[in-house]
Amino acid sequence: MLQKVADHALQAELKAIREESSPQRQAAADQAQARRRADLTGSAPMRELRRLSSDLLDQPRKERLPLLREAAGNLSLRVKDPELRTMLSEAWLASRGRCGPLRPGDRLDLNPQQWHLPGLLLKRGSHLLIAQPKVGKSSWVLGLIAAWSRGETFLGRAFTEPCPEVVLVWPDQGEGDVARMLAAAGLLGSDGGVRAPIVALWHAGRPLHLDEEGIATIAEEATRRPGCLVVVDSYAAGTRVMGLEEASAEFAGPLQGLVEEVDPTGATLLVVHHAGKSRAGEGPAALSRGTTALPAVPSMLLALGKVNPIDREDQRLLLMVEGRGGPPETLAIVRDGDRWTSCGTGEEIAAEVRREAAREKLTPRQEAALEVVERRWGDGQGESTVADLVADPDCELEGKHAGRLGRKVLQALGRMRLVQLRKVGTGISARPWSADGPQGPLSAAGPIGLAGPQISQLDGPGDQEDQEDSPGGEDLGGLCDRLQVEADQILLTGMQ
Repeated sequence: MLQKVADHALQAELKAIREESSPQRQAAADQAQARRRADLTGSAPMRELRRLSSDLLDQPRKERLPLLREAAGNLSLRVKDPELRTMLSEAWLASRGRCGPLRPGDRLDLNPQQWHLPGLLLKRGSHLLIAQPKVGKSSWVLGLIAAWSRGETFLGRAFTEPCPEVVLVWPDQGEGDVARMLAAAGLLGSDGGVRAPIVALWHAGRPLHLDEEGIATIAEEATRRPGCLVVVDSYAAGTRVMGLEEASAEFAGPLQGLVEEVDPTGATLLVVHHAGKSRAGEGPAALSRGTTALPAVPSMLLALGKVNPIDREDQRLLLMVEGRGGPPETLAIVRDGDRWTSCGTGEEIAAEVRREAAREKLTPRQEAALEVVERRWGDGQGESTVADLVADPDCELEGKHAGRLGRKVLQALGRMRLVQLRKVGTGISARPWSADGPQGPLSAAGPIGLAGPQISQLDGPGDQEDQEDSPGGEDLGGLCDRLQVEADQILLTGMQ
């Protein structure tokens, strides 16, 4: 670049000299060119420009680049704007002691990881909250801030310290929507005035975008308020004016720049982003809309989604969390006004959804058997055995293989996690899956004995259909079935 600067500065002079063919004049021109290039490429002009870049930090952010550009011209240096921005950024980092590499003896922070909200909000970390539109991500963020400011728990977890000041960048919502949502969360005064902990607020009518100037403005706010919480909702709205393609890796550039600018201030960053339309059931990183480079930037990823998107009456949401702060976690949460509570783990909800799906695929005999098990347990009659199924006409278990077929029905219900199975002598008994604990009325004592421990490993095929063994040779499993049939027949005889 400096080579071009020198050539440009000498162009007029050299042209005039070279028009004359005198060897002496040519030599003089070469010497003049060498001297001028040495002057322009020497350290003095660039050192002076770097000094000026540090002095300009006291000027308003918007004026720094034009002033530095003018100074470069006065020094006969043609430096492009990206290089001038880099120079200003390096000066800003140097002013905070964060420029250049660490050397032997320089110390890193070995303090253990700290949380604002254990497992969810990492202190001084960067977070990306991902969800489909209208799922409730903005309300979730405001609910978190409101609970924090009131000193309450959030999703059953206590904050580790008082709520810091909040810088809220909300280019996704107009003033009316912002006012209504803040008022609903209790974050707006009765006169409509913005109140603590929110100390700076931008909305769509008073926008702040994630371009260079916007990021610089956010960084300045965070610098004046060490340890604050910076919320950007949403990332797509904040980058819309920049014309970036979401599928391009460049789409992650503003977020990376924001993290780099905010991290030295000690602030915690929470950025809201939209999920893709066809990524249901995947982890937070895959749910993020656009380039995969975006979810790679923050420390933590959080994703919100409906437990049952088809059922409009089911208002529960799944909150999936993963990142550098700790192990992955999934919570089932529900909103009640401006408060959010946890209603179980994601694993429990997933199991419930699987059980509901299994119920829809039951055969008539399985459905009748499950009804017997649930009815008897609800009436206080205890667990149900194969004999109880055989005695109920709706189960349609007749003939010499009724006991074997009834056992297979219970085993199928157990595999689908619709009933809990227990050993009873050489047989089994069942209670509804939702029945808590091992206590409670067991199956009655009889020829097949008392109830034993819950069965964790089921025998037999892993499908959901009632099956009878085909006739022929008898293996070990067939022998066990035959002995079970005989035991069931003894019990049936005693009942008649």
